[in-house]
Amino acid sequence: MDDVLDELVSVEGAWHDYGVAVNPTTWTVDHEATVRERAKRRADPARTRRGLGREAAIQRARIQHRIA
Repeated sequence: MDDVLDELVSVEGAWHDYGVAVNPTTWTVDHEATVRERAKRRADPARTRRGLGREAAIQRARIQHRIA
């Protein structure tokens, strides 16, 4: 939460990158939503322990040519 308040991470970035739900009106963490999102992410077999994984990140970024 400190990184959001210090503007190092956006509210959207906290959700996307860390699975943390921040209420932008009260600037507090929604603990229930955060727990649900993180459980959902853990249950998703497409996600690796450290995010989406290399191939999914390449596809999401729509990189056409890359060094193997």
